[in-house]
Amino acid sequence: MLFNEDVVLKFTGGDREIAKSITDIFSKECGNYISGIKSSLENQDCEQLKEFFHKIKTSSGFSGSTLLEKESEVLFILAEKNDLESVKIKCQTYLTNLAELNSILEKHVW
Repeated sequence: MLFNEDVVLKFTGGDREIAKSITDIFSKECGNYISGIKSSLENQDCEQLKEFFHKIKTSSGFSGSTLLEKESEVLFILAEKNDLESVKIKCQTYLTNLAELNSILEKHVW
């Protein structure tokens, strides 16, 4: 599941206003994450990729996407190993999921 509202509400103690603030912040950053990852892939910059995957891992988990949280962890490890080819392959789905989560969050009503 790409988004689970219950995960966010558990993190916020059921406070929907805080949940909305958290997911709004993540949603606003998604475009920067996507373009930054694409640029880092083109530049073959594993250090920069690690930074993006770390940020997304943390913020996607708080924003209700345990799927992206797990994918980010795997990609971080691959980038840490400088396995750029595997990162590129996995990023095809990952970037689609990230864009999809952004779309879900933009439409979600708290």
